[in-house]
Amino acid sequence: MLVVEEGEPFLEEGAKAIAQEAGLTLPIRGKAPELLSRLYEFDPAMVRRVVGDFFGVPGRPGPGRCCGPSDHPPAPPTLCAGCSHRATYYEVRKAAEELGIETLYPSDIGCYTLVCCPRSRWPII
Repeated sequence: MLVVEEGEPFLEEGAKAIAQEAGLTLPIRGKAPELLSRLYEFDPAMVRRVVGDFFGVPGRPGPGRCCGPSDHPPAPPTLCAGCSHRATYYEVRKAAEELGIETLYPSDIGCYTLVCCPRSRWPII
C-alpha cells in the first residue's frame, strides 16, 4: 500500500496502526527518501512518477490524463470552499474596516497568504 499525502505521515501512520491491530502484514509505505518527501507540495507529475515506480508501471501521461498543456485559463487562487479559516478572516477584515484600523495578518507562505491582500484582484473570501 502506498499512502500519498503532503506534510507529515498522518494517514500513513494511521493505516499502519489499523493494519497492525487487524493482524495484517501488508507493507505500507509513504514517507521515505526514495518515495515521498515531508517537504514542499506535490505536483501531479511527481506523484505519477512515484506511484508508477512503486507499482512497477510506467508513469507517462496518456490520453485523458492530467499534466499536459491546458486550453483552460488558470484559476485564480482562493481559500478552499470548506476552509474553517474563511469566516475568521472575513470577520477580522470586516471589523478592521469598520474600525478603520490597519490589521496585521500573520501568515505562512501557503494559502493563508491570500488573506493578506484585502484589495487583491482575486476573489479571496
